[in-house]
Amino acid sequence: MSSSKKIWISFYNEIEYLIRIEILSDIRDYASKIANNVARVATLIHYFEHDNNEVCDLCMQKAITFGRECIESFKSVFGQKTVEEKENEYAGILYEWLQKNIRHSGCIQFYKSYIYQYGPRSLRNKNNLEIALCRLSYDNIIFYYCNAKPAFIQINTKYHGFNGLNHITSY
Repeated sequence: MSSSKKIWISFYNEIEYLIRIEILSDIRDYASKIANNVARVATLIHYFEHDNNEVCDLCMQKAITFGRECIESFKSVFGQKTVEEKENEYAGILYEWLQKNIRHSGCIQFYKSYIYQYGPRSLRNKNNLEIALCRLSYDNIIFYYCNAKPAFIQINTKYHGFNGLNHITSY
């Protein structure tokens, strides 16, 4: 058995393992075909770079690197995000928006309805906004008064990202 074939088999087994332990289970159909596509790409690379008939290790490694990049790209577009990934994403979006608005207005209190109406587009969904608010509250970045009428947040001025705030304004 050639060494490039051993490299390919190792890659195939790695992909199957990642599907089995559910890292690639959300893109199972795509991932299960990537090893065959890598073999085809390696053959094409070899065809244009070498004269002999056997695919070399270097061509197989190049194809595997390309295959891994394809999996990452496909997963980022079509794969499902975990709950934690969604929390981090939405909290990050809201955090950036709050920082920008605080610098612009000096306001450290925001009504939830204001954020829902004027905040980032991805947070104009009640569930997404709630996920972001809860995560930032859990991380002590904001104080979230969800039972107040109307519900509002207040920036935790002791949080290092918001130092230097000393006056309170509300939206």
